[in-house]
Amino acid sequence: MKDPRTFFTSGTPAQYEYVYNLYEEAVKLKAIQKNKKVADYLKLDKWYPQIYQTADNPTFQNELPKRIKSRGKDAHLIHEELVQCMKWKLARGKFSPRIKDLVQMNTPRLCITETKKAFRALLKKDDLSSAIQALCNLKGVGPAMASVMLTAADAEQCGFMADECLLAIPEIESIDYTTKELLNFVDQLKSAATRRVLRVCVPAWQVK
Repeated sequence: MKDPRTFFTSGTPAQYEYVYNLYEEAVKLKAIQKNKKVADYLKLDKWYPQIYQTADNPTFQNELPKRIKSRGKDAHLIHEELVQCMKWKLARGKFSPRIKDLVQMNTPRLCITETKKAFRALLKKDDLSSAIQALCNLKGVGPAMASVMLTAADAEQCGFMADECLLAIPEIESIDYTTKELLNFVDQLKSAATRRVLRVCVPAWQVK
């Protein structure tokens, strides 16, 4: 199955698990491609959550989600964590000094205020749209960057808006970094997750 769009719509749970088990190897190759030290690249990656669990990989890499959860009803990010999220995201795409500078310009107080507002909207009100808008009040943060933080807070309600993921979804024709596109992206991820569950729980002949 060479076409990622076909894989997204028709991949079986076993195929998804097989691909996921190649994740760390793919990260190593990405580090080499970007001329980064593999050990440093993997260390940064392990700080951010891997949100899918398999029999062969039963542990989550979830330092950041644990920190967020430990703050209870006042869940938020501190400035250092915001900057780390930015580094994690830029490590996967094109490096942008401008975005790096803008993100670092946010004050610690503003960072806590807006991330607390966003996580409250997401975790208590299930309002992803308002959560995105709150994070976009931070300098250097758009919907794609917001998706990084919101996925760390609750991976069942959001997903990282990576270019590769967007291009793998048939219903998304082009890359558009907007709130509307992120909401559509998350809907497509949830639909795909539902299809995978159905294929596990229901005989194949019952799944269209």
